[in-house]
Amino acid sequence: MSEAAGDEDGRGADRSGRRSALIAGGDGWQVTFMKRKFGLFKKAYELSVLCGCDIALVVFGPDGKLHEYSNSTVHAVMNRALTFHGPRETLNNAGVERVRLP
Repeated sequence: MSEAAGDEDGRGADRSGRRSALIAGGDGWQVTFMKRKFGLFKKAYELSVLCGCDIALVVFGPDGKLHEYSNSTVHAVMNRALTFHGPRETLNNAGVERVRLP
């Protein structure tokens, strides 16, 4: 949630009620980033296999390094997205925080 949603410290909570906040200082962010990136890529893989969809993930890490995942090629999926003219769903951080799954 955000401050506008009544969260006084501006940090959101996930479905389990855990707080999300930027990790400051030390090497903790590197370990967290690598684990969460792997988890995100694994979920993308599972979604592509189970649902037969095309996926491309592009992540710029806090260190500026580019990380990519695609079930085909990132270029092919991104080119398809850039030339797509049909209906689309686009979410940003605020939109994801508002989504409630059944």
